Amino acid sequence: MKQAVTAVIQQGDKILLHQRSLEGRGQVGKWENAGGEIDHEETPEEAIRREIKEELGVAFTIEKRIYEDDFNSGGDM
Repeated sequence: MKQAVTAVIQQGDKILLHQRSLEGRGQVGKWENAGGEIDHEETPEEAIRREIKEELGVAFTIEKRIYEDDFNSGGDM
């Protein structure tokens, strides 16, 4: 089973969203929170820090985990 993480990045009353690449795989152009898959032997916290650094080029502090769920995305499992 694949696991993924996403971050709600908030500054004041604003929440940061980013748009998926128009040339990427799946859900092209969709607006979403930054995040991605957790690599083998990586904690969720390590994964979200890595993903945010890769996607947005910034480091940040994790304040709290606000939601956790199991789901089937309909893709390869």
